[in-house]
Amino acid sequence: MSDIKIKKLTRASKGKARAIHANIDGENHLVGFGNLRVVIVEDDGSWFAQGLDIDYAAQGSTIDEAKDNFARGLRATIDQHLCSRANIRSLLRGAPAELCQHLLLDSSFGTAQLELLSQVSAHHVHEAMPFKQISYLVAVAAAA
Repeated sequence: MSDIKIKKLTRASKGKARAIHANIDGENHLVGFGNLRVVIVEDDGSWFAQGLDIDYAAQGSTIDEAKDNFARGLRATIDQHLCSRANIRSLLRGAPAELCQHLLLDSSFGTAQLELLSQVSAHHVHEAMPFKQISYLVAVAAAA
């Protein structure tokens, strides 16, 4: 087994959201998030879960469904980032400040519910990029 490469990606100080990515052997990865802040609001009969520390969102018909969809969708999003970029750095951008203010302060949503999410997931990536190369077919001129 090769050495485990761990990249600790911390966005904030103690008590705030944290992320860790361990690239075990190029194909197997462990990704952990701790203390992600997720705002849950009702919007026209649906529940909307928006990450504040990461710009990721999901919705559901109930609060529990929105939470489940957020956790499942985050795992799938991590898979896509590992497949296309071999890391999760681009996922570690917070939601736009205007959106956060809108969700937390807009009275039309009623009271926003703030949840903390922690999640650790294992990912198997066959290759860093889904496409290895381009195959060209060149037409050969007909013999004269």
